[in-house]
Amino acid sequence: MAHNSDENVLSTLLSKEENDLVVTILGSRKQTKATAVIQMFHAHPNKTQWTKFSTGIACFVKDNLKRSYYIRLLDLGLKTVTYEQEIYNQFTYKKHSPCFYSFPGDKFTVGMNFADIDEALLFGQAVNSKTTRRNTIKKSSNELPRQVSRPADNETMGDHGRIIQRNGAVKKKKREKISKADISAPSNFQ
Repeated sequence: MAHNSDENVLSTLLSKEENDLVVTILGSRKQTKATAVIQMFHAHPNKTQWTKFSTGIACFVKDNLKRSYYIRLLDLGLKTVTYEQEIYNQFTYKKHSPCFYSFPGDKFTVGMNFADIDEALLFGQAVNSKTTRRNTIKKSSNELPRQVSRPADNETMGDHGRIIQRNGAVKKKKREKISKADISAPSNFQ
């Protein structure tokens, strides 16, 4: 099912009132790209055993205020977010079975057991689509070679980005575009 990119993608297992409550709990300027009914587990402190720690509504959220993506677990009874994990660079979302997925959280590995296989599939596609796109963009920007212009054989570098030709004439050097990576953090404030 195709969705408008500005629409919230809501759960098919919830009523209209429950889905409306999900949108209200998330708040303004946040959009759920996938919504599902789940049980949430963690592998902590024993990394070989899953322990259920919550049940609720999982949302894959685009948070326009924080300019990031999150997996958030909502409790409709308490009308609050009970768990949140930001989607960081190199985030991995692993499928163990058609209804069970996991990811490394900030403090422990988190497992999500979906109530519906279709919601599990849509949620996985939304997360993997974003992480793949983010990692591809990151890789391609790191692989671009930085072009540095050098003076020609009959030229030398002068002050202030000028190229001085050996015959004494001055030729202005074209300024290179700078990226955010070229700019350091502010320092030496008085």
